[in-house]
Amino acid sequence: MDKNKTIVLQSFDNSFQANLIKSKLEDSGITCFLTDEITSSINPVYGFAIGGIKLNISEKDYQYALSVLFDSPSDRSIPKDEIITCPKCKSMNISIDNPKKIKFFLFRFILSLFFFFPLKPKRIYHCNNCENEFRI
Repeated sequence: MDKNKTIVLQSFDNSFQANLIKSKLEDSGITCFLTDEITSSINPVYGFAIGGIKLNISEKDYQYALSVLFDSPSDRSIPKDEIITCPKCKSMNISIDNPKKIKFFLFRFILSLFFFFPLKPKRIYHCNNCENEFRI
C-alpha cells in the first residue's frame, strides 16, 4: 500500500456540503482538497457527468478521517443515514457515474429545450473498490 497515494474519500452533489466536510478534516490536521468543484458549480449537468465534487485525501489519513467524521459525539454535519456506502462491500469510496443510457439522456435533454421539462438524470453510484454499480 502506497502511503502517498491520493484517494477519493467521498463525492458530493453541491459545493457547500463538500466544503463543510473539507473544513472539518482540515481543522483536524488532515490535508485534503476538492476536485471538479468549479465545473460542478457552474453547470450541475456537467458535474453529474464527471462524478460530482470529489474530496481527496492521502491514503495514510483514511482511517483517521473516518474517525474524525463519524466518531465525534458533537458531529451534526453528517447524519449516518445520509452516508452512501456500497451495499456489496460497505466501502465509502463511491463516485457518481454517468447514465449508461445516453440515448435516453439526450432525448430528455432535447425535450427539455422545447417543453421546459426539467432534466433530472437518475444517479448511478459506482464503488471504486469492488466496481459494483447501484442506485439508492
